[in-house]
Amino acid sequence: MEQEETYCHYCCAKKRAVALKRFYTHFLIYIIVIIMLFMIEAMISVWASQVSLDWQIQVIRRILQSSGSRLKPIANAALDLLEGGRVWFYWPLLGWGIGVVAHGFAVFGGGSLFGSEWEKKKIKEIVEKAST
Repeated sequence: MEQEETYCHYCCAKKRAVALKRFYTHFLIYIIVIIMLFMIEAMISVWASQVSLDWQIQVIRRILQSSGSRLKPIANAALDLLEGGRVWFYWPLLGWGIGVVAHGFAVFGGGSLFGSEWEKKKIKEIVEKAST
C-alpha cells in the first residue's frame, strides 16, 4: 500500500515537472519569436523612414505582379501596412500572449475551475461508477 502511494506521488510529481517544462519551453519560444518580430518591425520602420512611401509601395506591387503565389500574402500584408501605416507587431504579441497566460494559469493553478481538486473528485466519481 505504501509503495502504491509513493508511486502515485512520483507519477504526480513527474506529470507536474513535464507540465512545467512545457510551459517554460512555450514561454521561451514566445519571447524569442516576439523579439524577432520586434526586430523585423524595427528594420521595416528604419527602411520606411529612409525611403519614400511611394517607392516602397511600387516595389511591393512589382513583387506582387512578378512573384509566385507563396509571396503574395506577405507582399499584400506589407502593402496594407505601408498604406495604412499600422504597427503589426502588437497583434501576435497580444494574441499569443493570451495563450501563454492561459497556459500559465493551467500549469500554476491560477484557475480553480478545473484544478487538481476537481480532477481528483472526477477520478473518484469515475472509479465509483466503473466499480458499480
